[in-house]
Amino acid sequence: MSTNAEEFGRWAGATDPMAILHADGWNRPCARSQRALRLFAVATAKTWTPAMALAGEVPALLREHVFDFHDGLRMIASMTDLGRGAGPRLHVSCSWSGGTPFAAMAQAMEPTALHAQVAARFNRISGLVLPPPVGVSAKGVMHFTETTAG
Repeated sequence: MSTNAEEFGRWAGATDPMAILHADGWNRPCARSQRALRLFAVATAKTWTPAMALAGEVPALLREHVFDFHDGLRMIASMTDLGRGAGPRLHVSCSWSGGTPFAAMAQAMEPTALHAQVAARFNRISGLVLPPPVGVSAKGVMHFTETTAG
């Protein structure tokens, strides 16, 4: 039985940082393919609300919203409506675990270079420009949200 890492080697080469673990569990190169764009469209098809979060429904728990890159970067994408008449906005969060290649790279980068790296990855999966940063959570998760609806 082969591992995801072995299968990944067959698809993109073990050093390709742009590889992503898709919802079907296979590592594949993420080069703004039609498949990556379709997966992103699925991730942003539903609008999430605070009431849903209070009920325990959050995008981070659903595979279709989670984009895991081979080097340890994780992006979660969703449309969120916080109410207040603003309408749905694209929300993206980015995190990585310590000890991963991305963590080592991020630690060595200046904040602007890290933002550029995250923005490039986001563009590869969505074809879009990364929304502006809104902050970093206490757990070190970076958050980005559109400033205007859709």
